[in-house]
Amino acid sequence: MIEPNSVLFESLSRVLRNYLTDFNAQDYAIQPHPQGHIHHSYVVVHRNTPRYFLQRINSEEFPDPKQVISNHKQIYDYIDKVENGIIRLAKPLSIVNSDDWYYSDDQGYAWRLVHYYTTHHSHQTCPTQHIAAQAGLAFGAYSHALNSPPKHRQPLTLKPTIPNFHSIAWRLQQYTTAKSSYTGPRLVPYEEAHSLKGNPSVFDLSQLDTIVQSHAQKFTALEADLTHSEQQHPRLAHNDTKLNNVLLSTEHEPPIIIDLDTTMPGSILYDLGDGLRTIGLSGAEDEANLDLLVLHMDFCSAFREAFLHQVDSLLNKTEQRYIHLAGSYMAYIMGLRFLTDYLNGNVYYATEYETHNLIRSRNQFHLLHLMMEEANG
Repeated sequence: MIEPNSVLFESLSRVLRNYLTDFNAQDYAIQPHPQGHIHHSYVVVHRNTPRYFLQRINSEEFPDPKQVISNHKQIYDYIDKVENGIIRLAKPLSIVNSDDWYYSDDQGYAWRLVHYYTTHHSHQTCPTQHIAAQAGLAFGAYSHALNSPPKHRQPLTLKPTIPNFHSIAWRLQQYTTAKSSYTGPRLVPYEEAHSLKGNPSVFDLSQLDTIVQSHAQKFTALEADLTHSEQQHPRLAHNDTKLNNVLLSTEHEPPIIIDLDTTMPGSILYDLGDGLRTIGLSGAEDEANLDLLVLHMDFCSAFREAFLHQVDSLLNKTEQRYIHLAGSYMAYIMGLRFLTDYLNGNVYYATEYETHNLIRSRNQFHLLHLMMEEANG
């Protein structure tokens, strides 16, 4: 919990007063939200009950917050008119006496405030097949709504908020640059707390590089085929369909899709793959004990079946051909990004210890291996 008289609490209170006319700091508590790699996020508690979710947009990741704002408003207006009751979106609150959702503070940071949904919950790991199917249905319905406009409406057009977000070619270029400038050891010891029986004694960066190189050509070719396909059949995607980006209800209410900042042009298979990547793994993204990480194929099957039930009619032959590699593609690109960030000095993803990104990268490449085994029979 943030101390009520601290500089940070006062700063956040100034932001909240732009949204809540009756805001009285004495009635509220503010606590950092522990999840999420990118934005600065806080839960706003009113008289012991969570009421709001406050976020400061990461301007380094999203250098044009106005484009994020523009896309978000278009998405909400569009989905609100075409969706069929399967899903909802988390609509930000407006600033007092304004239609604007985003507040810019005196330092130029962009903020937003949304309701905290006490009847809905997010999951960091998938506990059941039923949860996997619910998530697949929700993300599939979102994808269908984005990509199948009714006859009386023009297709939704959104500009990229992060160019090349899921481009293997671009991520490989970033990795190569980071590798060439890295001056640290090639054998990196595990943190003492992570020296577990199932782990080797060190991270071998050369072995991780071998994994990167061995799959680079295959996934670069896959990306090229999908890119060519999208030029003929433009697609929109959420692009960040981690399990914790859908809030599921315990009271039979529609699921709520959140974190729309990366909704922009992209392959539908990216959304299928990112969901499979987070739902199929038995442990957390940063689980230290590799022995605990297995692939739950029953969860993957439940998610994939529910997702494809919503979008299968939209997919062309190229997309159909690569369905079996969607999860592997996303596991590879995330392993690559975590490894690149470690080589760059852990400057992008929030980390709690020096080798945090190496743990994450190792786990994604382990997942890649498991998924490729399944894909190859």
